[in-house]
Amino acid sequence: GTFAVNTVGVSASGSVFVTNLVSPATSANPFKVYLWGNEAATPSLASSFTPAAATYRLGDDLDVKGGGTGTLLAAGYNNAGSPAVLLLSTANGTTFTGSDITVAGTAVGDFRLGITFAGGTDLYGSQGSGPKSINYSSSSLNGTLVLQDANERPMDYAVVAGVPLLATIQTNSSLVRVYDLSTGTPSFYESANLTTAFNANGNGTGSVAFGAVTGNSVNLYAMNSNNGIQAFVVSIPEPPPCCWSSPGQE
Repeated sequence: GTFAVNTVGVSASGSVFVTNLVSPATSANPFKVYLWGNEAATPSLASSFTPAAATYRLGDDLDVKGGGTGTLLAAGYNNAGSPAVLLLSTANGTTFTGSDITVAGTAVGDFRLGITFAGGTDLYGSQGSGPKSINYSSSSLNGTLVLQDANERPMDYAVVAGVPLLATIQTNSSLVRVYDLSTGTPSFYESANLTTAFNANGNGTGSVAFGAVTGNSVNLYAMNSNNGIQAFVVSIPEPPPCCWSSPGQE
């Protein structure tokens, strides 16, 4: 490929997936997914996928959902006429087959620079100007999420203490934001930027990943290309007691 190694994702069962970047993807230059069953394992080729047209670009982003035979991988397309998303599934947990998801109402490359599985069968993707939300099971468009800046591209989703969260990184500043999706509409929750200088990221690429959830907190990692990796702990405060009583009162 253009790059032999470009994206990485980890399943719920601890398998590590790495993809190349192909532009364009052809039968002689396929989109490849490599699998490490764990960090000490020898890698295997999990998928070698050739898109329907030999002009399509794949490998700028990746997200992983589930584990074992329930693992799903998603990657965004990046060319005129291409489907929105490549979805990879498995029957045995080690080899994956690809299927294209075409969604009416999405534009070219809407899922190419940021992609994340969300609740149920929803999937979010972004190239800027607001992530698109689709249902990958029905290939239907849910709508567009309104965020605070059009340059929020790489993203990830997690549920912490029952609260659905979306984390993004702004590729023209390295600012990381977290949104609360409890109402279905992004509500700003917190932001931070640990970098001390900014190096231009003309490709708008990067990655955001939540770690394992522990109680009411979760580690969050965010990379804006050319600007290093930031790490945070995101915590959801425990709700206050709903009521109190004194002797003789309810």
